[in-house]
Amino acid sequence: MSSLTTSGSPTFNGDSTVTIDSTGSDRVRAPASLLDETQCWMVARIKGFASTDVTVRRIVSFADDGNNRLELLWDGSAGRFRSFRESGGLGTAANAPVTAFAATDGLTVAFKVTATQIGCSLNGAAWTLAANTTIPTLAATLFDIGRYSPGATDWLGVPLYWLLCGTGTLTDAELAAIHAFGDTDKAPEDVAEVAPSSVCTFAWPCDTAAYLDEHFTILNADDLPRVRVDVDFDNDPTSATRTWEDVTAYMSDLEITRGRENELSRSNPGVLQATLVNTDRRFDPTYTSSPYYPGVKPHTVIVRT
Repeated sequence: MSSLTTSGSPTFNGDSTVTIDSTGSDRVRAPASLLDETQCWMVARIKGFASTDVTVRRIVSFADDGNNRLELLWDGSAGRFRSFRESGGLGTAANAPVTAFAATDGLTVAFKVTATQIGCSLNGAAWTLAANTTIPTLAATLFDIGRYSPGATDWLGVPLYWLLCGTGTLTDAELAAIHAFGDTDKAPEDVAEVAPSSVCTFAWPCDTAAYLDEHFTILNADDLPRVRVDVDFDNDPTSATRTWEDVTAYMSDLEITRGRENELSRSNPGVLQATLVNTDRRFDPTYTSSPYYPGVKPHTVIVRT
């Protein structure tokens, strides 16, 4: 767990939210290394203003100035949430659809960039994408949460329930699953469960200045190391010839022990202990219809790869 850089007097409310506003010139910042100008995403949960609001409210601002930036904000003049990636003042914005909401409505607002696109979303809706290949190289070492980074303006000014940032693609389905968190705080491992194509690098529950930055990924079965077990039923242990039969599909359990328990004990030979599924009796040494008969016997050579 790490801590955000704060100044002014951000208000940590009793309901596990934080309010960052102009009172006391509040400022909350996180390391810029948690984001990436080429590919990253952010999702925030906020509540407290209506869609008739005409101000600018910045949720996240990673910027050197108004022309070189990554930002997610509410644009009151346009009546919608918008995301920006600009370099030298160039770069297309992504605009969430204009949607009516009340000040009591919880809002899940999201932003993402890839090498070729920028996206914005409200309340778990499919990404609104725009072409954007203008990638800035930002000098800022911190990004701001809840206000404009280059200047003291455009505070969020309403309760922030949680903020998540990460890398990876964050698909439409994964974004919808994150929106389903509602107002409930979540950790990186919770994000990994519902968004396996992404890595959550930052999870802030907004109850204190502490945030979680453990990296969790959920591997698909195809990503895991494969273990294969072959058996030579045809040749004895001293034979120079080998005929391998792949029996991996019949493995229900495999345990391998080798080496020594500690630096003072003696190294022992490696031991492979396997449990085979034998419902069709193919590993029964007395079953003459087995495809391995009569090779199922003690001292059969086994190889694990």
